[in-house]
Formats: sequence, C-alpha cells, structure tokens
Amino acid sequence: MGTILKNILNFTGLIAGDTVSLPHLINLNDLPMTPDLVAANTAGFTVTANDTDVTVTKQAGTDSTGVRVYVELWHSIEDVEPQPDGIPLSYFPFVFGTGLASTDGAMPLSGAIHISNTNVTIHRIWLFDSTAGSVDANLPLASSVPRSSQLAVKNLGTAGQINVTPAGGDLIDGISPVSLLAKRAVTLASDGVSAWYIVASVNYP
Repeated sequence: MGTILKNILNFTGLIAGDTVSLPHLINLNDLPMTPDLVAANTAGFTVTANDTDVTVTKQAGTDSTGVRVYVELWHSIEDVEPQPDGIPLSYFPFVFGTGLASTDGAMPLSGAIHISNTNVTIHRIWLFDSTAGSVDANLPLASSVPRSSQLAVKNLGTAGQINVTPAGGDLIDGISPVSLLAKRAVTLASDGVSAWYIVASVNYP
C-alpha cells in the first residue's frame, strides 16, 4: 500500500444515534498509524480515531445526514523538522471541536466547543469571540490528558465573556468556571488527575 499521510473520508446516510467506522488508511511504511489531526467539516457529529479507523456518531438534533472527515499524520515530518523553538508537537492526536470547520473554510469562533476525550489530547490554543454573546469553552477531564498538558484560551471579542468550564468534578485552581472578559487570555495546565491550574494570564488592553 505504501505510506499515506493524509486522507478525507466521506460518511453519508447517517441518522441520529448511528455510529459508523471507515478505514482511514493512514500508515507509515505500511505500519498502521493513528492520525494526529482529525477534523470534521460539519457540526453535530462526534469523531474519534485509532490506528485503523475513524468512527463517527451522529448526534440528536443534527439535520445533516453526512460529514466529511480529514485525517493527517505529521509525526514523521515533525521528527525531521522540529519547530524553531525546539518544542515538538504533542505526540497525541487531537480532534477539532464540533463545528469548528465550516464549508467555506472559515473557522467560526463562537458556540460551545467540546473536545473528544477518546485517544486524543487537547489542542494547544483555543480562540473564541464573545462579541455576539457569552461562549462556553468546555474542558476535557484533567485525567483524560497527560500530566502538564497545556491549553491556552483567548477571547478575541470586544464584549461578552468566555466561560472556561472543567468537566465532571474537576476545578481550575479550586474554582469553576473561570471567566475571560474581552481581550483576556489564560493558559491552563492539567495535573493529569482532577484539576487544571492557571499558569499564565493576560489582561489586554
């Protein structure tokens, strides 16, 4: 078969509650690999991936009966060409939150974003815009990501606030949620068990 580093899968004819898996074919020298990037082009679907398949579940209330899923492997490239600051990309795949990708290629920054906890870790940076109204940023369980995993959340808006809310009984420095007003940003780190900690914050202007 040979190395395949990226692919697009087309899921069609789905009804609410349907769970369907398709082989993604991602491999490195014929060795099956879990894709690093998994991105759906339509809201209303839960997407996960392992070293052979992408699995999609249609959520209730979703009008669309299909979704396209982009998968990509960049570990091999990152190993050869590390980032200038010497910090490697996370050795765990991540999934864009439901609704992040739109059909015209733009990335809407409003609405509640949920990151899948199955076989994935969080993206490094979340950008939101609360100008049109408050936005919920729902964290994964601290225990579902490696200890010291970091996540930066930035409010690009000129009004409103971002409510950064931990999952389950997790807390952020002993409280829940943490609210970000316009132009504010916060960086969180997971203890890998049950808590997130604020390791940096920015109040600008």
